[in-house]
Amino acid sequence: FDTPFQKTPPLFAAFIALQDVTIEMGPTVFLPKTHTRTAARKAFDGGIYDGRRDAMLAKARSNYALLSAGDLVMFDMRTLHAGTANQLEKGST
Repeated sequence: FDTPFQKTPPLFAAFIALQDVTIEMGPTVFLPKTHTRTAARKAFDGGIYDGRRDAMLAKARSNYALLSAGDLVMFDMRTLHAGTANQLEKGST
């Protein structure tokens, strides 16, 4: 289950790339500004059964964490994010 919006940030996370991360490797995707209590975030949190969540995700802007070795990504855990599918052959990453 997804964690609903919380007024106070409960946790921050950091990723450090140990190797270059390409789109084929299935990078993390982030939905910017979803850590705030916007109408879009309210639709996500409350729309799991009525389609509003899917509609919000379909039109949300997304950023992929395409990184070079040594890059750091630090983010508020309230930011909606997910892993994407690894498209490389087994053993390539």
